[in-house]
Amino acid sequence: MSIKVLRLTSGEQIVAEVKDLRDDNDKPIGFQISYPYSIVMQPLPQNEGEPLKFNMNYVVWMPACKDNTFAIPFSSVVAFGDAAPEVMNAYLKNFGDVIKEGITDQEDPTSTG
Repeated sequence: MSIKVLRLTSGEQIVAEVKDLRDDNDKPIGFQISYPYSIVMQPLPQNEGEPLKFNMNYVVWMPACKDNTFAIPFSSVVAFGDAAPEVMNAYLKNFGDVIKEGITDQEDPTSTG
């Protein structure tokens, strides 16, 4: 499982399981993201001279969509990288069961879960 953070051209920052998306000639054309969640950064109160700190909240990306896997072309991605340990831990803690359930459902088409 490769959990990445992507910054989209829209300015959104999302965390998701990421795989390469390839065309029929096996050329990379974008990313396939699964179980994406928007990262919403909220600044915390601070005293003058203190470094800026944020509270990170996670919101389902595209909540009106029944799918949990999406194709994102490279042209829609400004930057991407490995999720920081605290982001990875929060993502897996909060959504790991959902991801495991989805993976199980994809592997077993007779599953009703």
